[in-house]
Amino acid sequence: MEGAIATLDLNLLCDPVTHAPLEVRGGVLLSPSASYELREGIPVFAPEPEKLNRKYQKMYDRLAPVYDFAESAYQYTRLFGRGV
Repeated sequence: MEGAIATLDLNLLCDPVTHAPLEVRGGVLLSPSASYELREGIPVFAPEPEKLNRKYQKMYDRLAPVYDFAESAYQYTRLFGRGV
């Protein structure tokens, strides 16, 4: 994994909290105060969502297709439903 991040210029990256410089060691980005996982060579700076956030995210994911359909239907009737 170190090879994947090595192509990036580490001078452009910094710790998002302290703005300290980062270094790659063992597939992890390290700063003096924290470490950040690398997934497929991409730094993960955001923490994992909490359990409650996951619960609501699943609910929104289930509702999104219905919302998208309803929004499309509304726009269609708004544009073409008046017989203008």
